[in-house]
Amino acid sequence: MVSTPGPSSSWSHPARAARQRRPLSGPTLAAARLRLEAVSDYLVFFVVDPVDDALANEVRARVRAVGGSRGWRDNPPGFFDDPAPEPGSPRTTGGYLRVDDGAADGDDARAFCSAVQAFSSEFEIDLELQWREVILGRVRAGVPDDGLEENLAEVCGEG
Repeated sequence: MVSTPGPSSSWSHPARAARQRRPLSGPTLAAARLRLEAVSDYLVFFVVDPVDDALANEVRARVRAVGGSRGWRDNPPGFFDDPAPEPGSPRTTGGYLRVDDGAADGDDARAFCSAVQAFSSEFEIDLELQWREVILGRVRAGVPDDGLEENLAEVCGEG
């Protein structure tokens, strides 16, 4: 089942806070490991472009479809949306893959990211990927940033 917390939910997702954050100069996954104990293990994507209800519904539908398309080692992907952000703040909408056991499963992470890339391409939108609140990179109209695949490999313990 896909989690769809709403604005009244007490559940808070790391991407909400991360949306306001700017990348540090030259952050690396290795440096981020120093603060892992305080950060949940989530591979997250969120829409960088403006989000309306129609796009949020598409994200929700895609996350559900991906979640039901295969078996997942830990958990199927979930969806998050903040349809009523604070005034002046962008709407935060995306999906996540919660990992229970340290490194992300490579097959799960690749399936999740493949769906993210296809969605970005089809709708010609920018999506940002994060692991434990560290920016891995963006997929822009289906094209991943340089280094995104290498960062993903490191997340999976393959780098």
